[in-house]
Amino acid sequence: MARRRWHTPAASGALSYPGVVAPRSSRSQHYALTVASDERSTPDEPVQLRDARAIRALAHPARLAVLDALTGRKTITATEAAEVAGLSPSAMSYHLRALAKWGIVREADAAADGRERRWERAGAGLNVDPPAHGADAALAFIATHYFDQTRVQLARWLDQQAGEPEFWRENSVLSYRETWLTEEQVLEVRRIADTLADQGGAPRDNPPPGARRVRMAFMLFPIDSTPPQG
Repeated sequence: MARRRWHTPAASGALSYPGVVAPRSSRSQHYALTVASDERSTPDEPVQLRDARAIRALAHPARLAVLDALTGRKTITATEAAEVAGLSPSAMSYHLRALAKWGIVREADAAADGRERRWERAGAGLNVDPPAHGADAALAFIATHYFDQTRVQLARWLDQQAGEPEFWRENSVLSYRETWLTEEQVLEVRRIADTLADQGGAPRDNPPPGARRVRMAFMLFPIDSTPPQG
């Protein structure tokens, strides 16, 4: 029987598991989110959201559902997005225009037959890098959305892993650790995590034989109530 690599070391606070939320920004005291895309063939850079109004505009279940749907496909229509979010196409059109206003999505090339307008991501992923004030509640909403999404996917994997190939049972990892890090060490850990995330994966349109879609996440944050003095 394959050894399962779910482990919780004693006396150990970073939690890593399949996911999409990762810290990025070091320019302020507020944490940032990265919603990564596997569209590695695009020349576009990730969309940078630093305006509190843009971040608040994103913090809506229907709009996050659009981004989630566009992770698994190149383009989407208002009708298709409405089915995902459980809304009417007219209501979803409103949400798509709101996302487009802040440069999160954009109109895709028109279909040759002139059918319904299609929408696509405006960049290769999304970096949410908030200002010091004005977006805390919205950022928490977005983070909770992706954490809950990851929790559901992890629970599904745990429920079905007995029937999975031995390789994936052996190499799917849930790791938890609590430790002490200086500010310099935090920056180094983040650099390593970002490098590993950027190096992995392949375009969704041309995955190599045997590749599976996986979820990765990295979280690092203090769990003590106040920083140590001295």
